[in-house]
Amino acid sequence: KKKKPQEFSIAEGGIKKAPSNGILINGESGMLVRFAGCCSPVPGDEIVGYTSRGRGVVVHRHDCVNVRHAEKNRLLPASWQIAAGMKQRYNANISVRATDQGAALSVLSQVVADMKLSITAVNGRIDKNHDAILEASISLTDISEMDLLIKKMQADKRIYEVHRITSL
Repeated sequence: KKKKPQEFSIAEGGIKKAPSNGILINGESGMLVRFAGCCSPVPGDEIVGYTSRGRGVVVHRHDCVNVRHAEKNRLLPASWQIAAGMKQRYNANISVRATDQGAALSVLSQVVADMKLSITAVNGRIDKNHDAILEASISLTDISEMDLLIKKMQADKRIYEVHRITSL
């Protein structure tokens, strides 16, 4: 069995806090946080923390459907604390509608390579109108990279629509 790395440990000076991944919760850093997979927040998004039971604070986009239905007393104000020169990567999801899957995958691959980003997951299908639908997870540093990626993809005439998936 692989050993799971500990997120925090009790040391002689008290509790050693886990890294906060550049997030301030209630104005404080060093809290145990993780990012919600449902909305995949990236720097530049407005965010909120949700106090989970036994798993620290889960960071969501403020407009995430799961936050809208959450218990309000478990929500905490959260913000990004990104130091200058810090280039941590976050996954964000996009959906692409195109004339065919080959075109969508080709354009996505080319734009991602040109921007020196990474594709971490991709899934494609054909809808009832025979349009290609491609959903991909892209590793990037902030929302400006997402905006540029979408703009570059929309420039290709074979692509009908590109948008960020904010909730799965």
